[in-house]
Amino acid sequence: MDSIQDRLRKRNSEQLIYSTYQLAIEKERVERGKFLKVRDAFFNHSMWIYYLLASVNFTLWYLFVRGVIG
Repeated sequence: MDSIQDRLRKRNSEQLIYSTYQLAIEKERVERGKFLKVRDAFFNHSMWIYYLLASVNFTLWYLFVRGVIG
């Protein structure tokens, strides 16, 4: 068990991501105005699933209120 534990510790201690000392975010994106930052945050790619779920939810709610579905 100790040898297995040592192997796991060695394998998980290796650094998988190597840095090239570059900026992660371009300077142009950081120096934008507040409105543009909020707009970009509101319409980023990870938010589309929430918009899709909200539109499906609203559509189903509307159909329920109209009596189309029960």
